[in-house]
Amino acid sequence: MNLQFPDLKIFSADFIKTFILALILGGIYALGFAPIYFWPATLLSIAGIYWLIRNTQQQVLAISLGYGLGFFGVGTSWIYVSIHQFGHAPVPLALILTLIFCLYLSVYPLLMVWGYKRYFQKISTNQSLLVFSFLWLATDALRGWVFSGFPWLYAGYSFTDTWLIGWAPLVGVHGVTVLAVASAVSIIHLIVERQKLVPILIMGFAWVGGLLLTPINWSEKIADPVKITLVQPNIDQSIKWSPEHLWNTLDLLKQQTQKAAAGIVIWPEAAVPTFEKRLRPNLEKIALEAKLKGQTIVTGIPLSNQDNSQAYNGVMVLDDRDQEKQYYYKRRLVPFGEYVPLQDILRGLIEFFDLPMSAFSLGAEDQQPLKVGDAKLGLAICYEITYPALVHQQARQSNIILTLSNDAWFGHSWGPYQHYQMARFRSAEAAMPLVRSTNNGITAVTNAKGITQAQLPQFVLDNLETEVQPMKSHSPVLYYRPLWVLLLLLGIPTALLYWRTKGIALVLKRLKQVQKPVID
Repeated sequence: MNLQFPDLKIFSADFIKTFILALILGGIYALGFAPIYFWPATLLSIAGIYWLIRNTQQQVLAISLGYGLGFFGVGTSWIYVSIHQFGHAPVPLALILTLIFCLYLSVYPLLMVWGYKRYFQKISTNQSLLVFSFLWLATDALRGWVFSGFPWLYAGYSFTDTWLIGWAPLVGVHGVTVLAVASAVSIIHLIVERQKLVPILIMGFAWVGGLLLTPINWSEKIADPVKITLVQPNIDQSIKWSPEHLWNTLDLLKQQTQKAAAGIVIWPEAAVPTFEKRLRPNLEKIALEAKLKGQTIVTGIPLSNQDNSQAYNGVMVLDDRDQEKQYYYKRRLVPFGEYVPLQDILRGLIEFFDLPMSAFSLGAEDQQPLKVGDAKLGLAICYEITYPALVHQQARQSNIILTLSNDAWFGHSWGPYQHYQMARFRSAEAAMPLVRSTNNGITAVTNAKGITQAQLPQFVLDNLETEVQPMKSHSPVLYYRPLWVLLLLLGIPTALLYWRTKGIALVLKRLKQVQKPVID
């Protein structure tokens, strides 16, 4: 197979113009997500890049590089905050590392653009819609898998507060993404190519269908509402892991728990900033005091195995006994935050590669929820909430989704808002209430539709007291892998289309070569 790209003509006038237009379209894409929430921008971005791919000769690199840098440069700008503000990298180095990260992510738009222009440039408009939707979904799937994945900013998330959310329990975020991409392509076909019937049918199916599906309840109440208090300690990241501040942290958590009502009291991710074994007597004493008030504490805490050879980012139910303790071990780790790729090379180069607790191991894939009274808490720690299949595995066994996070690494950037938006989408997918406990926000509770019921302001020390209704979910998306089904449904006709347009022509060419008489 010839993998050469078309003529790049880097730095030509056409290249620069195409690059700038693609860069603008990529930057617009991110405006559809929290905290801007202007979802038409995401539609416009997808429609614009589709038109650019269809109507620009060559310029694969200009389109994909521009779009990728705009898309991820704006959408994941919080990466710079993490590297510079909390990794203490100098501004030039932080900018370079952020640029390298965005360049890597631009590989995925590059694959999509190259694949389309290399194999499907001359197909009809209706066929083009199918192919473009498949290529978009396929590159999303790759981005969510390679190097443990970066499943951030899938297009479907920007439609959390639109009619398309009605599809979430049926097709998940990837299905909503396909519906959004198909809608955006249909807009181009309707306005630019003057087609009417097919684009209108597609947009009607996606949007009116979502509206009709939205009122359906995919879960049912079980048991009585559970009283839950979320503690938001708001501990500054610069002192959180300081050994000198450990006892102040423990005292603060204890005081906030004493202020809470009876019920489940939840502390955020790594609320106790040292290993559980080191503080077991102290934690058991706190657990006993809480038990006397009718409270059960669930906390994020670093854990270790029996011989201390492996460490885990975990969650546990604090108990005053040394028996029958319940633990959850994180199953997806954040690169550089919780483990360092190529650590033998990178450790020690800059402070960012030596962050506290950045040598965790992976927990087992199949883990049980934490049981506290009538509540079965399906766990997702921080970054894990962005992995649909991971959350679905826990949700099948649970009646409340619990996600613990420490978004202090994002500072005042868009990161916490985007993170919470994805958590809300998981709640809508699973048709299950979601409880989100964080160090400094966004601490919140949603209902089984993914709608926020209660929320604390960011960057304040406070408790959020609420009641959460446990729900038994019948959401179809929990019981099959929508990504794989969608890839097959779109991929098989795309492959057949390729065979019809390219494969048959190649066979005929080879036959002609075979039949060509040999002249001595």
